[in-house]
Formats: sequence, C-alpha cells, structure tokens
Amino acid sequence: MISAFSSVLTVVVLLITLGQATAFLPHLISTKQSSNLAMGFFDDLKQKIVAKSAGDYDVPAVSAKLDSIVKSSADGVVMMTFLTCPYCVKAREVLNANNIPFEDIILEDLENGALKGPLRAEMGKRYQQTSVPAIFLKEEFIGGANNGGKGGLIPLLATGELQKML
Repeated sequence: MISAFSSVLTVVVLLITLGQATAFLPHLISTKQSSNLAMGFFDDLKQKIVAKSAGDYDVPAVSAKLDSIVKSSADGVVMMTFLTCPYCVKAREVLNANNIPFEDIILEDLENGALKGPLRAEMGKRYQQTSVPAIFLKEEFIGGANNGGKGGLIPLLATGELQKML
C-alpha cells in the first residue's frame, strides 16, 4: 500500500515539475509536445502495469494466439473486447449500425478469462495499446473505438477511410 502511494506521489511530482519546467520554455516546448510527453509516460506506465498484472505466462503460446486472432481478420473485422466495457459496447453499436460484419472475441470467454491479461500484455508489446476494444481489419491493427493504430474505428468511419479499407 505504501509502495503504491509513493509511486503515485512520484508521478504527481513529476507531472507538476514537468508543467513548471515547460512554463519557462514556451518557445522550446509546445503544449502539444508536453502533452505527448506526458501521455507517452502514462502509456508506458499502463503497459508495465498490464504486463505485471498478467503474471507469468507462456509467451510463445500467447503470442501465437494473438497471431491467430490477427490472421482471422484477413477477410474482415475482428475485435478483442470485454463484454461490458463502454468503448467495446460503442464499437459493437457502430459496426452494427453501419452493417459491417465483425467477429467479437470476448477476452473474458477465452479459457475462462485466463488469457485476458497475457493477451493485453502482448498487444502492448506489439501495438503499444493494452486497452480494448482492439480492432483488426485485414490483419492490420486499426486501433480502438476512438484512437490508436490507424486512428480508431469511429474516426476512420467518419473520414471514409474505413469504407476504403473494407
């Protein structure tokens, strides 16, 4: 408990320091660069947390499972989801509303949820994203509902890029 608190405190101090440092250097570091730096830090932290929570697992076997999921998207859309995740629910709704067929791989259902953490850890290594939904189209990671990969399902749909990719 104390270790977790000190880790959070360290992150808060780092972010405050980063914010103060950039206040003195507006001509050198833009707000966007500062924001990207902070988000990169949190992405790395999130990947480490997911990897740690996945515990020990058979890396080659889980990597092969991820390969098979990606390959199963060769003819269309495949997404890895959690059953009740709001972003996953939204992605399902958007795909259904646009009559786009998809395969929904619910991570809680794979080996009674045992692959949930390991698959997310492997996704983080490959695609720098551990969150769900993780959406693949024709063996390419397009992102989640709103971001990641090629920009995410909803933005790609809004720009017409998803229709071209289909």
